[in-house]
Amino acid sequence: MAAVALPRARELAGTFPRASGPNCFGTVMAVAGVAGAERVWMMREPFGEWLTTCAEPGGNDADLGTVLVWRSSDGPDRAAVTLGDGWALHKPSQGWMSPVKVLPVDQLKLRCRASGQRLSRYRLLR
Repeated sequence: MAAVALPRARELAGTFPRASGPNCFGTVMAVAGVAGAERVWMMREPFGEWLTTCAEPGGNDADLGTVLVWRSSDGPDRAAVTLGDGWALHKPSQGWMSPVKVLPVDQLKLRCRASGQRLSRYRLLR
């Protein structure tokens, strides 16, 4: 099931980018099947457009394919995607030294908390 909803999750988990720039938005998009998104510094606008066309509000932390989006008043600041069974995938920074990580959802949410941000959930459309 994960291979259908998140076709590149296994391929990208634990990998490092070749250079600084690739971020959490592009990683989430790439895991969901957007070719090449893991190699660029994805801006808020294209990520928001992708989210609008490929997901709907809702989802659950325990489900496969829930996109977690932390937002400030400026828009989305961070994103991750759930893998099911209490796990999630994210890229913690734009640095080359930051790999794509798989963590328990609860740990991920604690690490991504920031003052002034709220967490939204979106269910990927299959």
